[in-house]
Amino acid sequence: MIATLEYVNEAFDRFNKLCFEGSLSKPPISLSRSRKALGMVRYHKNKMPDGRFHYYDMQMLISDMRDVEESVLEDTILHEMIHYWIMSNQMQDSSVHGKIFRAKMNQINKDFGRNITIKHRLTEEEQNSDTEVRIHIFCVIKFTDGRTGIIVVAKTRLFWFWDRIRVYGIVRDFKWMASNDPYFNRFPRTRTLKMIIVDEDELKQHLQYAKELVREGNVIKEKYPRY
Repeated sequence: MIATLEYVNEAFDRFNKLCFEGSLSKPPISLSRSRKALGMVRYHKNKMPDGRFHYYDMQMLISDMRDVEESVLEDTILHEMIHYWIMSNQMQDSSVHGKIFRAKMNQINKDFGRNITIKHRLTEEEQNSDTEVRIHIFCVIKFTDGRTGIIVVAKTRLFWFWDRIRVYGIVRDFKWMASNDPYFNRFPRTRTLKMIIVDEDELKQHLQYAKELVREGNVIKEKYPRY
């Protein structure tokens, strides 16, 4: 199921009555284009003289970029409603998903048979639901222990990563590549050296039409350009 504004608003009203005793005033609700986060609550905060935070201008965003089970979409909305409940009541939790959040999450899960989690891990089907064609630049890495990894980067960070991977101790070999295969949509564009271990045979299937890249000074181009 892909989120719609009508559905998210209806679910908010329904769960507000069911799980929050109708205590929540409805914040601005929007759909987001995020592929990484299924939902989020944006907010501003001020630090008070006593060290506590005052939260204001909260808004809820639910991504419409993934086709997920309806139960997953509902649990995502509930997850963000817990964040909103904490902030709108000016509670001071121990962390983003701290003691207050976890207690409320566990209570809703128990009382209403939900499956809200701290972080939703996308299933293979959900990952494959993102079929938008866009260019990805990534490095395929062979580790010294035989495993294969991948790191997808933003163009603005390409030179930074290019210089560092070659001297990384656990890297035996690597290739920089570019592809518009939607398979690579599932990998987040990272800003740190966070390499994701992948199945080598599965990866090979999606490298058939990828272009290998080379660097010449400050220019990065195709190794074997297709004329």
